[in-house]
Amino acid sequence: NDTGKVFRTTDGGNSWILTNHEIRQYLRSVGFFNENTGIIGTLHDSLHILYRTTDGGFNWTDITNSIQGTIPSGICGISIVNSTTAIATGRYYCPANIIRTTNAGLNWTSLPIDTSIIRSIVDCHFWSADSGYIVGGYSSTNLFYNGKSVVAMTTNGGLNWTRVYISPRVNEWCWKIQFVNRLIGYVSIERDFNLTYYLKTTDGGVSWSEKPFMVYDVEGIGFLNENTGWI
Repeated sequence: NDTGKVFRTTDGGNSWILTNHEIRQYLRSVGFFNENTGIIGTLHDSLHILYRTTDGGFNWTDITNSIQGTIPSGICGISIVNSTTAIATGRYYCPANIIRTTNAGLNWTSLPIDTSIIRSIVDCHFWSADSGYIVGGYSSTNLFYNGKSVVAMTTNGGLNWTRVYISPRVNEWCWKIQFVNRLIGYVSIERDFNLTYYLKTTDGGVSWSEKPFMVYDVEGIGFLNENTGWI
């Protein structure tokens, strides 16, 4: 949570135990390679943005200095690809960055960002170390009030990006991305006034259609299958 508390469940979420309260950061995102090894991304303190555990979340080590290249100012999204590979993105306010690990979080490499395509990155979803999506927003002035929602894709590990969606409206950005299978996926869009939209793809993210929701400030989205989901 935003005071640095880490909780763990071993009964499907019926009960939770506090495993750690030593990080003392605004915790923003979490991902695990297996039952014991995982990472947590933080926000607001750009000197301490990434932590790693190898004992199921009871102890955490600051691994911010393991990032080679440009260090993000925060980590908002984490995509675990497999037992060794993950991509992390941040932040929801500019500047944006992407980092990748291939050794279960021990070391990270910063990937290039094309600021003509996207300026803020909130979340990511990768099918492999090479192919995946980032979501966030674009504003020529790096400000939310004139920003537009953006989805971008890569097929070469983040060396190049193609923008596959940009909204016609301003004062919004994409927030979370989730796929139920290789073809069907969803993206939530945060907007603090007027009608809110979310996105749906049925071709694996190559194209996205807008779906109206309601007048609401939306962040999270999650689907069990194409028919059943929450926002």
